[in-house]
Amino acid sequence: MSNVRPAATSPGAVLVPAALVVVAVLALGAIAAASPTTTLVVVGLAVLVVAASLPTWVLPSVSLWLFALIPVGYLIGVPNVVGRFYSPAVVVLMIFLVRVVARRGRQAFVHSLRWLVPVYAVLLVLSYTGLSPSRSVNWLLVVAICIALPAALVPSLDDKTSGTLLRSWFVLGIGLAILAVIESLLQTNPLSDYYSFDQHWALYRVSTTLGHPLMAGTFFAVTAALAAFSMTRQGAPRQLAFGCFVLCALAAGLTGSRSGVYALVSGLGVGLAVTLVSGRTSLANKFLGVLLGTVALVVLPALPTIAGRANSAEGTASSLYRDYVVRLAGRLFLERPVVGYGPGNSATAAIQSGAKLPLENSVLGTLVSGGVIGTAALLVLVVVVLVRVGRSGRADGVAAIAAYVVAGAAFPLWESNPAGLALVGLVVIATRTADAAPGTDPVAEADAAKAVGGRRTTPQRPVLVRSRPQPVGVRR
Repeated sequence: MSNVRPAATSPGAVLVPAALVVVAVLALGAIAAASPTTTLVVVGLAVLVVAASLPTWVLPSVSLWLFALIPVGYLIGVPNVVGRFYSPAVVVLMIFLVRVVARRGRQAFVHSLRWLVPVYAVLLVLSYTGLSPSRSVNWLLVVAICIALPAALVPSLDDKTSGTLLRSWFVLGIGLAILAVIESLLQTNPLSDYYSFDQHWALYRVSTTLGHPLMAGTFFAVTAALAAFSMTRQGAPRQLAFGCFVLCALAAGLTGSRSGVYALVSGLGVGLAVTLVSGRTSLANKFLGVLLGTVALVVLPALPTIAGRANSAEGTASSLYRDYVVRLAGRLFLERPVVGYGPGNSATAAIQSGAKLPLENSVLGTLVSGGVIGTAALLVLVVVVLVRVGRSGRADGVAAIAAYVVAGAAFPLWESNPAGLALVGLVVIATRTADAAPGTDPVAEADAAKAVGGRRTTPQRPVLVRSRPQPVGVRR
């Protein structure tokens, strides 16, 4: 039997066609913005073809790029169910998860039912007692795709999937950050005619391809926090991660989003705390974390886009409106404190109360929507996610999720736009290698264990076994 291993598939052989397909889908998305009723079906079919034709391990990277390059939630004329719920990024992520369960994640999925079933039983009951049961059910489905299932299937993911996603994330972050710098210098965005908002702020705020400065600030804050602490990983692309951190931190400031800057600083602070407490990183890495956090805390708030907007009348009015949101959320919560208005229904509750805008705070919105019971059930999901990404003392996933949550305190990020939760699920997948030492693959180890027990039926790689020399005169 030959002991030659089959040649591994070249990443370029898959990533190049994937990039071409993403560009094609982006072009279709631009067309869809102009005439959505005739081309949304074409875009949807293109996304399905992409997800069906590419290898499983590349799908999370495709989902990330679709999330960043096609901001369907902010495109004019796109139906709400597509733009805010089942976006192309969410659909591709869902197909990836289904393929993982079908191929190797069935056992992990079954084990996760112990906490998935009780949590979703409670949330579904609250959905049918709320203002809009259909909206709540769709919201919960998106939460399952973007948070619950990625966390449940972490043991079934491999290094190739997470490593490819992490590197492509850094490349995407660098590219969009450079685009943000160019947009800031030109003070214009060629895609602005397709976005469903106008520049009405005291200073120009970049939005790049993410559709809105707040979403751009969230993406750059999460990416910078992820890159900062990925540098502490053994074998990580440190130069790429460092460049991504510097450029994305700058881009977060150029969005003019104070919440984005606060989110980045908070993510760095949480990541630094995890790094200092754990014994997994060296003293040099801990010093690097302190240095990056200090620089971000001092430099970012002093950027003209942040300091100038804070001192403007528009910035002051925005701060006053945030105070009003807190009071409104408190009043709505006290009306239905136990069961809330149904998962994902805080915007509906705010509008029915007479407010002109949705509840511009996802953290308070979650409390209003779920009440005490629903919020407690959702906290179970949060705890599971944090345990999955931080169980070995690595800080990158925890820092990125902390940045995401803080950013959501400034606008209805996951309450009105649950498709944005795809970013959290992708963080879980990208930092999955925290569960194992660098270079190990728990899926492969499980397969090997089955093979030893004689329960494996699929072909195995041939293994060379040396026979022990026998003493002279002894028959075998």
